[in-house]
Amino acid sequence: MASALWNVVEFCSLSVIIWYLTFFTEWCLHVFSHWNDFSGFPWLLRPWAEYIHMHHMRHHVEHYPVGNLRRDTPVQNGSGARAFGPPIAIIWAFFYCILPIYYWRVLVSESSILILASNYLHSQYHLAGSWFETTKYLWLRNWFNKRRSLHFYHHRHMRKNMTLGGLEYKFDKLGSTFTEVHYKKIDDPSDDQQLDK
Repeated sequence: MASALWNVVEFCSLSVIIWYLTFFTEWCLHVFSHWNDFSGFPWLLRPWAEYIHMHHMRHHVEHYPVGNLRRDTPVQNGSGARAFGPPIAIIWAFFYCILPIYYWRVLVSESSILILASNYLHSQYHLAGSWFETTKYLWLRNWFNKRRSLHFYHHRHMRKNMTLGGLEYKFDKLGSTFTEVHYKKIDDPSDDQQLDK
């Protein structure tokens, strides 16, 4: 009985650590992708930093510029995976070298689920007619609208609200990149008013 209880406590503790590690990594990579002065970077890292910046800025400038933050269909170009995939793989490889295999598998599994959820929410923010906009559950619609408003504020003020999917804002707050925004709270289920583009 004590062993089973310990396994539950261990798994829960590990899950909390992975939650924060994943979203800290997401926040750091997103902040890094907005960096545009690479003169102080070591020559070996400079091309990698410029590559990440270039791919992420395409998202802001070409795919979803201010004034056109939502589209009827999502952009399917994979620039996010190309920009953030290699550093995430390097981080996973680092942890493979230092963690027991069980912990590493839990880390990769849980962080993959969190990254996919964050990416899914991020794509829904930019999708006109997202199912979140019309769900009958007002709490979910309001939850989504608030996070979409925070993300759209980021598109207008690129050094603020650096959390991509809106699942964890602790690192925005700790890093002084969080800015609260006002959004239209929906109280009537028939209200399908959209946020400003």
